[in-house]
Amino acid sequence: MLRLLTLELAILATLFVILPSILVTELPFPGQPSQNFALASFTDSHPFTFVLENSKNLYLNSLSFHLKNPQTLNQSQIIITVYSPKKEIVSAMNFSGSNVGDPSWIKLDLPKPLTNFNSYTITLSTTNHDPQSLYLYTTLQDKPEFFATHRLTSLSARLSASLANLFTHFSTLSRPHLFAYILILVLGHYAYLRLKK
Repeated sequence: MLRLLTLELAILATLFVILPSILVTELPFPGQPSQNFALASFTDSHPFTFVLENSKNLYLNSLSFHLKNPQTLNQSQIIITVYSPKKEIVSAMNFSGSNVGDPSWIKLDLPKPLTNFNSYTITLSTTNHDPQSLYLYTTLQDKPEFFATHRLTSLSARLSASLANLFTHFSTLSRPHLFAYILILVLGHYAYLRLKK
């Protein structure tokens, strides 16, 4: 009985903690994207600039922005640029509006993960002139809505993140769902023991 329970716990730990820690090296920053957003016209006369804020020694790995190109008709150039506090270009991406869906997320992968990225500046600009043909989703403070991921550089950090995500998942389950999950495990274990006899 004890050997069986130990084996089951080892299998569960492998499936839900160890394997995700090995395979998943990139995770989203907590609390994003925002649930409250606006749709702002994106033109050459209205570029967007904002400053990143550091977050507990995390390594910034990518940034994704939410754009809308109605019927994918706009072909204007869109430029996303990341500047260091010294105004040096860290990363830049130039692409056509034809790559933007109605709507879609556009991802900028950084050449290498950034740590201590406080005061890094992000600029989004375009050659578009028509205020009704290209849009950017923004927060209610007119800041671009974005989705950032961070890279976990060590296995121990990934193990901790996997455990935290697992506990967070269980804590957000409703009581009926949690009860049903535990009941399935118990009944499955009981059925296995009965068949073994």
